[in-house]
Amino acid sequence: MCIRDRANNVASLPAELLRKGRFDEIFFLDLPGEIERMSILKIHLEKRGRDPAQFDIPRLSAASTGYSGAELEQAVIAMGDRQLVEQLLEAALAQQQIYVARSLKDRSKRERSI
Repeated sequence: MCIRDRANNVASLPAELLRKGRFDEIFFLDLPGEIERMSILKIHLEKRGRDPAQFDIPRLSAASTGYSGAELEQAVIAMGDRQLVEQLLEAALAQQQIYVARSLKDRSKRERSI
């Protein structure tokens, strides 16, 4: 039988849980370092069809010191959502510019016919 547990702060656990025989081993897993963060960012960018070469991965990794792998994943997801919103806004702006250009063209035609 294998039983696993996790805690953010092992020192806060009651002594009876840490007694010999309760847990055979206690492992410490730290937050990812810079190289691990770069790998995690690349994995999640690729998972979402993004080319990691289009991003400054070392800069993103340095800026994300203290982030867990799950937090890095959510940052990549949010970045994709933000980029989609920006693309939609750009498309709407382009449509608006086309509309204004057509309106001005129609207006100048009407003025010439008068």
